[in-house]
Amino acid sequence: MFDFFLDHKVQAAAVLNEFGGIDGLVTLKSVLSFIFGAITPETLPQTFLAQQGGNIFEVAGGMKLTTFNDLTNFGIYDPRMTTIGGVVLRSLDRLPQVGDVITIEGVELTVLEMEGNRIVRLSAGKRRSGEAETTPGEQHENAGLDEIG
Repeated sequence: MFDFFLDHKVQAAAVLNEFGGIDGLVTLKSVLSFIFGAITPETLPQTFLAQQGGNIFEVAGGMKLTTFNDLTNFGIYDPRMTTIGGVVLRSLDRLPQVGDVITIEGVELTVLEMEGNRIVRLSAGKRRSGEAETTPGEQHENAGLDEIG
């Protein structure tokens, strides 16, 4: 198939069955994936917006949860969500609004910017030990956040 794609300068081919019907589609990417293993498309780098103080971060809502944890060392875990914005959305159990504040595993997350129903930007900071956790929707400006530095 690889030779076929090179010879004909195409990137996809229809697979026909014995009756002339189409059984599927083979792409150059699927052939390369078969030969070399999983090939992922280029992705834009995760945007780290800013670090405000020692332990307060402003990040993109679409940042992967693993990248967020690597950056902050906060250790938030969610078995269903793959982005930090998804974790906030799931914790709120409703559409978020700018100013919504939730606390997960001692980390206070504040929604800073929305685009439609998507969290574009949020602030994350570690709470001081002994402070009460906020409920979803409670609004305040990073009160009680540690600054380690």
